[in-house]
Amino acid sequence: KAYQTESVKAWTDEQLQAIVEVVRMKAAAGEVVGKRDYALLLFYLVTGMRRQEVISLRGGDIRIDEYITLTGKVKGGDYVGREVRDPLLREVILDYLSSCGRAGVLKTGGPLWTRHDRAGRPGAALTSHAFVKNLKRYAREAGVGDVYLHQTRHSFARIVAEETGSITDTQDALG
Repeated sequence: KAYQTESVKAWTDEQLQAIVEVVRMKAAAGEVVGKRDYALLLFYLVTGMRRQEVISLRGGDIRIDEYITLTGKVKGGDYVGREVRDPLLREVILDYLSSCGRAGVLKTGGPLWTRHDRAGRPGAALTSHAFVKNLKRYAREAGVGDVYLHQTRHSFARIVAEETGSITDTQDALG
């Protein structure tokens, strides 16, 4: 099947739901890191964007009105704009930013995703490595086993391919 190589398989619907539910529960408990990770995980799953494209987003790259509008650098160095029409993603991003007092970042060049631990500098940009460590912990809690961040992109592609039945539409959605 497409997007099902031995090294990085797309998550099944059950695996995806289990991981998302674990992270959602962390966010619902009011943990800022849980809210950030929930927003990040949904961002990866809803957009299909690459690891670095999402983690390096700055406040000025995202506009949140009725929908989310992104403008950012993609693989190859080009700048691309896209609109994301997912009300849940919009809600969880705004919830994360307001819960950590960073709603103003949307009008600045500051990092969208930041650290919230005592070991690092609060407000410093989050690394994808730090998010992946959390994602692996969430996956273990969900009983999914070993996961890789790129599986979010493969899962996005699988879902688009199943819904559209078109490889061209899938390629377009992946950029």
